Amino acid sequence: MPRPFWPSENAALFPDGSAALFADLNRFRHQAAALPALGLSSLPVVSLLFVRTIERTFGQIWHTARRRPLLKQWAAYCGVLVLLPLGIGAARQEAV
Repeated sequence: MPRPFWPSENAALFPDGSAALFADLNRFRHQAAALPALGLSSLPVVSLLFVRTIERTFGQIWHTARRRPLLKQWAAYCGVLVLLPLGIGAARQEAV
């Protein structure tokens, strides 16, 4: 059985509602492990589209006149979606 998403010894650093959040993250992680190949291959595409929607919404809120070029958008999104989990994983390994 895989380790929990967040070690219980760090629970004092988070607000009271964090236990439910981490339980949900653990449940998601177990369900994601059982994804079929089609679901697993579509996950990066859906993640990129989700981040693009967030950027478009922020652009509407801040009334930006023009958007970034598509290639720059996708490069930034891929960087965030790849490097952020790697950084979190590296930080967790350092803590252990």
